[in-house]
Amino acid sequence: MKGVVLSGGMGVRLRPLTNVLNKHLLPVYDRPMIFFPLQTLASFGVEEVAVVLGGRTPELVRELIGDGRAFGFKRVAFFHQEKPAGTADAVRCCQGFLGNEKFVVLLGDNIFLGSVTSRLRRFGEEDSAFTLLARAKNLRELGVARFEGGKLVEIVEKPDVPPSQFAVTGFYIFPGDAFRMMEDLPEDKRGELNLTEFLRLYLAEGRLSWGIFDGLWLDAGSSIKDYNEAILKVRSFAEGRV
Repeated sequence: MKGVVLSGGMGVRLRPLTNVLNKHLLPVYDRPMIFFPLQTLASFGVEEVAVVLGGRTPELVRELIGDGRAFGFKRVAFFHQEKPAGTADAVRCCQGFLGNEKFVVLLGDNIFLGSVTSRLRRFGEEDSAFTLLARAKNLRELGVARFEGGKLVEIVEKPDVPPSQFAVTGFYIFPGDAFRMMEDLPEDKRGELNLTEFLRLYLAEGRLSWGIFDGLWLDAGSSIKDYNEAILKVRSFAEGRV
């Protein structure tokens, strides 16, 4: 299975740290932010990775990752998203690289402390998409899962009253028909194509499976506060205090 890491965007929510630097290059304790999703993919057994660049200083992200051998990858390919048109649009940039095979996507500012692979359910089903859920605090700012009888029935975006404690993280797996399905993906209010809406298409067809991550999930790019909290949490985890 091939992997994708999304590292575009202007990092608006982390300004002024990102005024002249791609947010995925910012340090999170002992390594650059983008190292975390790359290492997660490596632990998942991915050997070929597409990195979607954009925003500021994409050439530095490319230089930092290099040929990917430091992570154990056999191949790394780089693609450029011309403008910030959404996460699904970013995935579409590397359609030729991914082909019609199942692939895994990680957002470049998401950090998973703990084993991701131990919580994957049914991800091997060829015709099913997969999303990883995790407990979160700021549920009103996220896509939140709604369950009925233990079944995922809806993903509610930024709900006033969260229907559960579980948010959609930046870890996705899509089957080989993803790019055909993407042709029917509606734009959001900002005119962008996003992966949360893409998950809804699969959910509507009864083809979305899910797992709950029981480690610690961090979104290091959502705000200055969350970025600094991520640094402290990663340090605590490294020192065995989490």
